[in-house]
Amino acid sequence: MRKINRDARNLDLLAIFHFILAGLNLLLATLLIVPIIIAAAILQGRLDLEWFCGPLPPIPELVGWLVLVIFSLLVVLGWVLGILMIFCGLYLQKRSHYNFCFVVSALECLLVPYGTILGAVTIIFLLKNSVKEIFDAG
Repeated sequence: MRKINRDARNLDLLAIFHFILAGLNLLLATLLIVPIIIAAAILQGRLDLEWFCGPLPPIPELVGWLVLVIFSLLVVLGWVLGILMIFCGLYLQKRSHYNFCFVVSALECLLVPYGTILGAVTIIFLLKNSVKEIFDAG
């Protein structure tokens, strides 16, 4: 009985850490909008950098489009992963959707270093039989 209480407390802590990392991930993904704005300004010819660093050779249009596309994908992926982490935290608190929590924890391992730590600890914790029993009961 005591072990189940400790596991439940640890699940609540993991949920809180998921919320914190999700907020951080959403914030950092939102900050990636700045290079998108700069790339769009370069593509439209509205960004004049000569006052800052002198005359520059023209920037190829392909570079602007690549920056625009790559950073847009990174923003969308960051937001999606942040939202998934929020749901994972909610499901850890409710002790439901075991497989969802497991998959999201595996995806978190891509966010080096904090996501890797949180994802690995969550996966190890979810593999315990007593935690599986808590999810089955809840």
